[in-house]
Amino acid sequence: MVSRSVQAHRLAAQLSGVAGVEVTLRFRNKRWVLEWTDGPETPQMKQYIAAALNDDAFPDMRAHYEARLLITGHYVTG
Repeated sequence: MVSRSVQAHRLAAQLSGVAGVEVTLRFRNKRWVLEWTDGPETPQMKQYIAAALNDDAFPDMRAHYEARLLITGHYVTG
């Protein structure tokens, strides 16, 4: 089993490739925080995340997505 932090790093890298912008995923204040500064709007990024989490490579991140993932981008908290 791969640790959550490794899964988070891999997920951020995958999302960066799909979105075409740098995406970071960090654990802060008991939540995973996904951030990007340009590119897709929040609804599009949520679609990218949902598609990525269907991959069996991110089982721990999938579990946290529903409960504690804060998505920030374009200065919007989603």
